[in-house]
Amino acid sequence: RLLDVEAFRARQRPIVQVLATVNLVVVNSAFLEGRITRLGVPGDKILNVRQGVAGDEFESIDPIGSDDDALKLLYLGQLSQHKGVDLLLDAVISLAGEHVPVHLTLHGPSTDAVLAARLEELTHPAITVADPLRRQELAYALATHDALVVPSRWYDNSPNVILEAFSAGCPVVTANHGGMAEMVRHEVDGLL
Repeated sequence: RLLDVEAFRARQRPIVQVLATVNLVVVNSAFLEGRITRLGVPGDKILNVRQGVAGDEFESIDPIGSDDDALKLLYLGQLSQHKGVDLLLDAVISLAGEHVPVHLTLHGPSTDAVLAARLEELTHPAITVADPLRRQELAYALATHDALVVPSRWYDNSPNVILEAFSAGCPVVTANHGGMAEMVRHEVDGLL
């Protein structure tokens, strides 16, 4: 599907006009700060403050090991191509085909008809498609997986799920662009 570039430009014009009138723009990533600067907002009118998460729900959960050696990957969020879920599926299927012990669990709503059809037909033993998690299940899910994967093609600005994973002591593997790339320190608390 081709992007309607003119539609994006038309949408951007009133945004630029409004931004020209504000006293302060609050952003939560250097990525977004750069995007706002490119729209003409001077740096002294931008305040960059990262959001946080309440960590107390993760304090009582210790990482939980398992009896097998499989790498347990977790995906949380929209099951759609713009979130890179198809890339993740292909990577896990490829690893499993090379006899790498890996298991991926996907939790989230399907928001993409093409990907939903693929997931409906998918019967791969290394992949489990599950319902979205309830909030009280999040800490346990993060504690029982080796890494959270955020493979988004979209320039996600500052996903809360990355902060939640870190609060639970779960490393993150993420795409190396957008605001995601500035949240994960490569080979320190995850991989880019």
